Formats: sequence, structure tokens, C-alpha cells
Amino acid sequence: MIYEKVYIAIITTKQYYDTTSWNDVITFFNTKYPLNGLIIETYFVDFSEIQIIDSIKNFVEKYPIGKRAIIANYSSVNIVSTTYCQNNNLDILHISPGANSNIIKSLHNILTYAPYNQYSILSFFQFFVDFQMREIKILYEQNNPSSSFYKTVLDEIVKQADLLKIKYTISNLEKGVNTYDIKPKSAIYILSDPEQLKNIYITDEFLKNIPKKCFIALTESYYNDIFKNIPALVFMPFPINYTTTTKEVYDSIKDKRLIYFTIFTLFDILFVLNSFTTTNLPLDKANYIDIDLYSDTIVPASLFNNYIDSKINGAPYGKYQILFTKNVIIGNDIDLYLKNYRGGQLSLPDSYSICKNIGITPNNPSLIEYDECDYYKIYRNWELFIVKFNSNITEISVINNLNVGSKENTKFIYEYTSDGYFKSLQRLFPMNKRELPKVNLTMSKVPIKLYYLN
Repeated sequence: MIYEKVYIAIITTKQYYDTTSWNDVITFFNTKYPLNGLIIETYFVDFSEIQIIDSIKNFVEKYPIGKRAIIANYSSVNIVSTTYCQNNNLDILHISPGANSNIIKSLHNILTYAPYNQYSILSFFQFFVDFQMREIKILYEQNNPSSSFYKTVLDEIVKQADLLKIKYTISNLEKGVNTYDIKPKSAIYILSDPEQLKNIYITDEFLKNIPKKCFIALTESYYNDIFKNIPALVFMPFPINYTTTTKEVYDSIKDKRLIYFTIFTLFDILFVLNSFTTTNLPLDKANYIDIDLYSDTIVPASLFNNYIDSKINGAPYGKYQILFTKNVIIGNDIDLYLKNYRGGQLSLPDSYSICKNIGITPNNPSLIEYDECDYYKIYRNWELFIVKFNSNITEISVINNLNVGSKENTKFIYEYTSDGYFKSLQRLFPMNKRELPKVNLTMSKVPIKLYYLN
């Protein structure tokens, strides 16, 4: 029974809303819970303060009283929105599916489901140490609409590198510049918009000037396969737990060519907000975190609301799926892969190939998760029958179910600072050999081939 409505304003860009299929998520939620009490208004804005504030004014005029929430994905939108609401004494809770800038920690009346950039960078440094790279080259684009986001990532890299005493240099990306004094065995972290990289900065000459044994790291966006023979990897946030609800949300997306993290967090937000239509509890941060909704049969798509810490306005965890921009692992198996694939991973425009799953999660006693994401090629009577990663769901006939699990080796010995950064991080080696994974197009990843006779 619905006792009262919850009014929601979604404030985002039309491009983001369409690209990430948020409308499919909302449609699925309304289908799964047809008697829900959510009233949703959608406002498409650019990043101008005027448009954001006008959207809030319109929302407040329509719904001057009652339980109200704003869902905004971008940190920059949330900064403007929370500040305006605070200055005008508007009691509107902000819940973000994807805002990950550290500034969210200091904002008023907001919670985010996105892992903070800190956890992306912790994952990057695990990857860096695993491959025993020598230094970091940061290429940073200052002048674009997302420059404030990239600046927060830059600050995180610098802070963690300083703590671990890892050498780094920073260069500003410039049009027409093709050499940036990149040293061999460098991890090249590029902070730039995908379209800018594709249209301006990544040229044949630029790629020719990258020394051997280097790889490119990129942060959570839809990067195309534009890097030719240079291994390039995108650190994409991923649900802490892949559950039956995650699978349902995945299945609801019509265009599965691009699957992004916020489809799962958006669903969880709608589910929790809907619970406030049948309770007399005020819709505020404390109640949002404390309300107990889940059970053995009802599980979140991405994150339990109880994992969120009100002191930092988010969860102290972050899990990332490391994706190749080039489809180097699946390759010619793509048709067979997609024939049986039913979810369990993200994707890029030109790639379903996973390198690893890395993160700081509550699921592991040591907090560190470092899953190799093995790629299996299963042969039946010497003919290729099925292909899959250990981290995705594959559906085949009942008589041929596969039992394939994760693979996490003990690789690191480490120490944390009081605020959750690595104070020390060392790779562990087997006693009888010191064999390192090679930096190449597949980052030393090779398929595991198995067969059976039928």
C-alpha cells in the first residue's frame, strides 16, 4: 500500500541519459513494481549553473512539499544543486548513481553509490605493481568540460604515487604535440575526453613515439579502439556483488552494446526511495542508509544501502573491471561469445575483452580483490563449443553446465594509511622464479583451453 509519493528530479545531460539507457532501467523498475509510489521528472541540462538551478526551481514549483529527491550523475551538477538547495533551505535529498569526485564527501545532504576516484587509483597501482612498471607518465587535458573531474583523478594519482615513492611526471596534452618524453616501462595515464583523444591527440605519430613495454590507462568512459599496437585499458566501476537483480537489470537494457555501471546503481536508488512511500520515516541521509530492505531473496543490483558511510557520503569500497579497448582476448570468438553470453561484465564500443577485476571490497577479508578473469575456451570432441570469462554468466543447455570460478592469487603485501591509501605495496614472487607478466597487447593473458569427449 502506498501512503505517500516520493518525488524525484533526474538532472543529467540528454547524451548521458540516452547512452546509458537510464530510460530502460526506469521502465523495468515500473514493470517490476507497478504499484510503486515514485513520481519522476527528468531534466536535461548542459553544465551551466543557470540550467541546473532552473531545473530545481521548476521541480520545486511542481512539488513544493513532500518527500523529494534529486538524482544527478555528474559531480559538477551535484555541487551546484546541493549548494542551491542548502542556500534556499530546500530539504531535498541528493542521491547520485555515479558522482565520484572527492568533493562529494563535503557536500550537504547527498549520498553517492559511485566508488570515489581514490579506489580507481588504488586499483591502478595494484596493476602497476603487478607488472612492475618503473614510472608513471600523466597526460592531462585541462581545457574541456570534464577538466574538474580529471583534476580530481590527477590529484589522487599524485597523492598515492608520493606515498609509495613512485616516480611520475605530468604533461599537458596539446594539439599537434606528438612526443611527451615518455620513458620505457612507463604506465601512461591519460586524462582526457574520449572524443578529444580520438579527434585531436591520438595520432599515428604520437603512438609511434611511445617506447616498448608501456601501456595506457584510462578512466571510466567509452573509449574506442584507437591505440593500435599500444595496450590500452579502461578502469570501469563495477558492482561489488553480481546478483540475480544485477542480471535482471542487465536483461532489461535493449541496446547491450554499451553496459555502464550506473544502470545498476540507478535501479538500487529507485528501489530504496520507493520504500519511503510506505513508511512514515523522513527521507534523509540517516534513514536512507539505515533502512533495512534486503533479504536472501531480495538483493541489490550493485550495492547495499547499508554499506554507505554518512561520514564520507559514499561507500569506502570500489571494484573495477579492467577492459581492453581492443577486443584482443575474444577476437574471432566474438560470435560464439555473444551467442551464449548473458551478463556479468561491462563493455566498450569495440571490446568485450576483460583483463582483470580489481578493487577494494567488503567481500574479501583482506579487502583487496585481484581476480585474473581467466578466459576459457571449452572444446567438445575437439571442436570449440563455448567461450567465457570466469566473471560472466554463460547459459547453455542443462546437461552441459559449466563450473568455472574466480581466480585470485595472493600477490601483494601492503599497509594502509589512516585514510585508506597504500602506505606500502609490494608484489610477492614465487620462491623458485621471478617471472613477471609481460606488457603486450594482451598483457600476458592467454586463453585456458579445456576439452571433453562426448
